[in-house]
Amino acid sequence: MWTAISHYAAVPSLPLNTTTGPINLSPTINLGFPKSGTSSLYDYYSCGNVGSSHHKCKLGTCGECVFANVEAGRAPLDSCGNYAFYGQLDVDGVSYDSEGNWPGDQHALCYFPQLSALQELHDAYPTARFTLTTRPPAHWLASVVGWGLQDRLVDCNLPGLPEGKGTDEELIAWFSSHLDTVREFVAAHPSHGPLLEIDIEDDSTGQVLEEATGIPATCWGKANCAASCKFWEELDQIKELERVKEERAQRGEPRTVHEEAEGAPGVNEEEGGGARKRATRTVSTLSSLM
Repeated sequence: MWTAISHYAAVPSLPLNTTTGPINLSPTINLGFPKSGTSSLYDYYSCGNVGSSHHKCKLGTCGECVFANVEAGRAPLDSCGNYAFYGQLDVDGVSYDSEGNWPGDQHALCYFPQLSALQELHDAYPTARFTLTTRPPAHWLASVVGWGLQDRLVDCNLPGLPEGKGTDEELIAWFSSHLDTVREFVAAHPSHGPLLEIDIEDDSTGQVLEEATGIPATCWGKANCAASCKFWEELDQIKELERVKEERAQRGEPRTVHEEAEGAPGVNEEEGGGARKRATRTVSTLSSLM
């Protein structure tokens, strides 16, 4: 759920993907981790005709753009697209190619501004609105594993997660610690207004978002997905697995992790082995945590 939403002003409506005009000194910036619903929030703001970025700023990742600016002593979002909403600022070792196609560089920078540049973001944009996408930690980890992100995070060297770290338990602790860090930072810097914290799996999120931004609740969720369709499909699989597990537990049946993983609903045969393998990894990880 969002935190203290009653005094939050609506995000200004701007043309999609705007890169010109006056520099926006009060953007809305999501500080959530990848696989926490960032693409869903991007779809929501885009549906509301708000100039939005997911993790791409012009032809590269937003993370690379922010890193270059911070290293040079410039404002973090300088020449990063001048969007009204930034959905995902990080880069986790994979980037776009020179023409803006994904994936490109498989050995790109690892940089999470929501970890390393909170102070710089505050200094440059003291009235920016901060959002924080959250979800159950076990579900977040299942997505991280299912999309192959865990291996990349182990190879990165990020605040709170040194290179070589990244077991399931370490990732969950890192995820939870980040949520607390953001909450504490925003509370200590009241010029940003209340932190807009979003549980992306809560059934009331669409209505809460509408009350906070003025963008219709119908812009939220699977029915309006564009960039986030695979996320919603994966979430359906996770929820179905939980339902099956609960029914089995009520009947006193033992847990059969591999059977559940291989039989998980929602895997599209036409998407090929890669999609099935990703779904299997996702539900297997969730099974082991429950």
